[in-house]
Amino acid sequence: MCIFTTKKIPTLLSTMKAMLKSELARMAGVSRNTLSRWMVAHQEELAKRGYQKQMRLLPPHLVEYVMRQYGIVADNV
Repeated sequence: MCIFTTKKIPTLLSTMKAMLKSELARMAGVSRNTLSRWMVAHQEELAKRGYQKQMRLLPPHLVEYVMRQYGIVADNV
């Protein structure tokens, strides 16, 4: 289940860790493939931030960006 919220998500970068796409997808309640399809909508912005489609492990700054864009709430990050 993906949780969308209108509340501001506090900056998590100080406690954020690198995360596999599959972990991030699990937190959103979707498959890794679905998360990847969602990310296509933000491909240009992600590329500016260093994202490459074949990445499995996302660095903390990309994890935070994706979580903010899709309203994914960290369970135990």
